[in-house]
Amino acid sequence: MKQVVSQRLDIQKEALAERYLGLPTKAGRKLSDCFEYLPSQVKGRDVLIKSIAQAVPTYSMSCFLLPLNICNKMRSVVANYWWGSSADNRHMHWMSWERLNQPKHKGGMGFWDMRSFNLAMLGKQGWRLITRPNSLCARVLKGRYYHDTKFLRTTRKKHASSTWRAILAGRDVQQRGLIRRVVDGDSTTIWGDRWIADHFDARPITPSVAGHPNLVSELLTTSGSWNVEAQLYCDSRWVEEMLCPRRDRALIMIGMWALWMLRNRRRHGELTMPVQQAVLWAKDIAYDLWQLSYQFDKPAPAHNRDKWRKPEVGWSKINTDDLRSQESKQGATLSIIER
Repeated sequence: MKQVVSQRLDIQKEALAERYLGLPTKAGRKLSDCFEYLPSQVKGRDVLIKSIAQAVPTYSMSCFLLPLNICNKMRSVVANYWWGSSADNRHMHWMSWERLNQPKHKGGMGFWDMRSFNLAMLGKQGWRLITRPNSLCARVLKGRYYHDTKFLRTTRKKHASSTWRAILAGRDVQQRGLIRRVVDGDSTTIWGDRWIADHFDARPITPSVAGHPNLVSELLTTSGSWNVEAQLYCDSRWVEEMLCPRRDRALIMIGMWALWMLRNRRRHGELTMPVQQAVLWAKDIAYDLWQLSYQFDKPAPAHNRDKWRKPEVGWSKINTDDLRSQESKQGATLSIIER
């Protein structure tokens, strides 16, 4: 392939340095040596490290999944500068770096986590492959790695390049919040694809059953509206509990009861509170009920149970267990004698 490209482009002389445009020209499986220069570059910007230290590795992070030790070194350089540490004068780090990475409205400083930022940049590359399938880069990668499937469904190849492995690492992060936009539903599977918005898994949690609809298009009418008759074959009580849990229904009823009681007091000539205060009072009653209901949901503390011990020499131990049904009034008893 190299010779074919050289002949087509009439390249007479090849002169490639160790790095081109800031990236290594040859990236093998051991990436630590290839990117060893990044921490030193970050460390060299002592004055402006806070504003540019995180921007130095952006280009490299968009193309490769940097090893963890490289990310940790860059994090150490930035952390040492933030706390005023140097080679001959070490200062105490009064707060963990994970806390400083939090946004400012959550009590942090808004610094980047190098590993997370690396995966985010690689996720953007994968998004470009989805949104720009006709670009030269997308067509080359598709012909090499996923010519017979889609990018989101391709699997890892054993001898893939470092760049492709990095893009797949970003895809794994990307898929956590990615859902399919349903148009006609012909290419979206009900249980295999993520397509339900505002759902923790974006897929139905009911198991798939043979013979039932498998494509989203089977759940839609010809006009594109939802087909109510095409059920997902789940228990109606489960659907009702999911859409409106019993605890939430109780909160609604107690709020209505509180307002109804205030209305009766006013009707019978008793002094009542203003409307806004009455609404707050009803909300307080509902909140107290909600807090009370959660107290009963807490698991009871486990009681300390004596461990079973084998009987001593010359003694026999009888272990018994009894099970009774309150409905049928039937039961069974089991006894075991240990010598």
